[in-house]
Amino acid sequence: MIDLSSLMQRTWKITWKHKILWGAGSLMIFIVFLFLPLIFAPFFLLFDPYGMARGIDDIWPLLLMAGGFLALIVVGYGVNSLMRPVMVLGVLKAERGAEKLSLQELLREGTLFFWRFLGLVLLLALAITVVNFGLMGIQIVASIFTLGLANLCLWPLSFLIYPLMYAAMAVMELAEASMVVDGLGVMEALRRAWDIVLKNKMSVFLVALILYVGLSIISSFIFVPVFMPMGFMPMLIAEDILPRNSLWILGLGYLVALPIIAFAQGIILALTKTGWTLTYLRLSLVPPTENNTPILADEPPQV
Repeated sequence: MIDLSSLMQRTWKITWKHKILWGAGSLMIFIVFLFLPLIFAPFFLLFDPYGMARGIDDIWPLLLMAGGFLALIVVGYGVNSLMRPVMVLGVLKAERGAEKLSLQELLREGTLFFWRFLGLVLLLALAITVVNFGLMGIQIVASIFTLGLANLCLWPLSFLIYPLMYAAMAVMELAEASMVVDGLGVMEALRRAWDIVLKNKMSVFLVALILYVGLSIISSFIFVPVFMPMGFMPMLIAEDILPRNSLWILGLGYLVALPIIAFAQGIILALTKTGWTLTYLRLSLVPPTENNTPILADEPPQV
C-alpha cells in the first residue's frame, strides 16, 4: 500500500519548489485556449450588425467553426504530446535531486518522447470513441426493439462511463511516466501501467480520488465564479433579455478569463503530473535509481 501522506507531501514540495512546472502546464493550457476563438468567433458572422440572424443559408460561418474545431484538435494533441513529457521529465529530475530546472533543456529533451506520447493520446482517444459509440449503438438497438423502454434500464449504465474514464486516465498517466522513466514504447508502457494498476488497485484508486476528484473540487472554486457569468450570458441573449449585439461583452470576458484559467489550470496540471509520476516511481516493479535507469530513453544507463 502506497504511503499517501508521504506521496502528497512530496508532490506539493516538488510542485511548490519548481514553479517552472506551473509555467509548463500554464503554457500548454494557454496555447490551446488561444485556438478556442477559431470556433466561437465565426458565430458572430451568423448575425448582422443589428443582431438579426442571417439564416442557415450562409454556410461559411459553419465551415469556419468546423475548421476551427479541427485546428483545435490538431494543436491540442500536438501541444499535449510535447509538454506532458516535459513535465514528467521535470518531476523525475526534481525527484533525483535537481535543484533547478531549465525549461529550455526540458523542451529539448521532451521532444524525444513526442511521437510516443502522441501515439498514446491517439490510442486513448480511439478507445474512448469506440466505447462511446458501442454504448450508443447498444442503447439505440435496444430502444428500437423495446419501443424506448430499454432507455430506462440502460440509463444508469451511463454513470459507468465516469469511473471508466478515470481508470483510463490513470493508466495513461502511469504509461506516460513509464515511457520517460524506463524508455518504454507505447504498448510496453500500457502493459506496464496496467500491470501496476492490477497489483495496486487500492493505491491507484486512492491516488486517482485525490488527484482527480479532490483537485477538481478545489479548482471549481476558481472556475465556477469566473465562468458562471459567461455561461448565463448566451441564455440571456437567446431570451432577448440582452441585445444580440452585446455578444462582444462575451468575447471580452473570455479574454479577461483566459490567463486566469490557464494559470490556475496549469498549477492543477503540475500537481497531477507530479503526483502520478511519483506514484509510478513508488509502485514500479523496478524502482528507478541514478545507477540503473536513464532520465532519457535514448541515453545509455549510467555506470
